[in-house]
Amino acid sequence: MSPAQFAGTSETFWLLFSILPSSPPLMKKTASKLTLIASLLAVACMVTAPALNAADDAEKAAKKAKKAAADLKKYDKNNNGKLDPDEEAALKADVEKAKAEKKKKS
Repeated sequence: MSPAQFAGTSETFWLLFSILPSSPPLMKKTASKLTLIASLLAVACMVTAPALNAADDAEKAAKKAKKAAADLKKYDKNNNGKLDPDEEAALKADVEKAKAEKKKKS
């Protein structure tokens, strides 16, 4: 049949759309898949980031505790397990001295 025979009929409409690719349903499926993938990726990041931060925090806490123990060992002159006011003053003086030297180098 020629195109002239289909002119003005509803068959023309269906013939044209049967030839064209069916992109709207395919696009909808693709968009849904992309949305799902993006959502899953966002959830994975939200779950992973706090776990990584917790590991960093635990590492920092361990490092801080180790430094506190080293400071206590170095400055606790009477070995009572805590820093007395004069021992704290010596610690603070050394910290200030270290800051001044660091600033001087910069």
